[in-house]
Amino acid sequence: MEIYKLIPKVMEEIGAIGKGRKNVQQNYQFRGIDDIYNAVNAALAKHEVFCVPKVISNRREERQTKAGGMLIYTILEVEYTFYAPDGSNIVAVMIGEAMDSGDKSCNKAMSAAQKYAFLQIFCIPTEEPKDTEIETHEVLPKKEQINQSEPQKKSEGTNYKFLQTMKAMKAEIGDEPYYKILGAHGFEHSKDIQVRETQWKVYNDMNQCKK
Repeated sequence: MEIYKLIPKVMEEIGAIGKGRKNVQQNYQFRGIDDIYNAVNAALAKHEVFCVPKVISNRREERQTKAGGMLIYTILEVEYTFYAPDGSNIVAVMIGEAMDSGDKSCNKAMSAAQKYAFLQIFCIPTEEPKDTEIETHEVLPKKEQINQSEPQKKSEGTNYKFLQTMKAMKAEIGDEPYYKILGAHGFEHSKDIQVRETQWKVYNDMNQCKK
């Protein structure tokens, strides 16, 4: 099983590949497929390791640009088999995505898949390591997301009269039915309900509980 001995040797020779290219439109740095080929070609040839691609699935659809033009969006699932001289091999399956206004979306998707096959098989680092911890994304709590399954309604701010009414309603119908009705609408507290229409629905449900 020579492939398991040769992969680490190839990794050792490749080293880091910096993100020397820049996407001007979206303002980020990246490593192009040519950068990857230039870095791995000599090491693969030296140790007589090569890979054979096989497209497993191909999904294409049309997308419209903001300017009204059309783009072809392609998603490929590609299997890469890395072979050693003795015939031993390992397989990696990658996803490649790309868009193009002409006939190049498939080519671009294959390049993307191959680039990440090399990056992940040989664990190629950048010259400036980047971790997912650098980026933080703020998302709504799950219950609020569930409540927004209806068409989005703009928040209308705090309705203090509604909060006072809810406080009195809670004392009148009791904690258990009060929180049960709130939960049914996807909320834990009445102060979280910012849309007037939703406030009215909650109030009506609680009012029905009194009858």
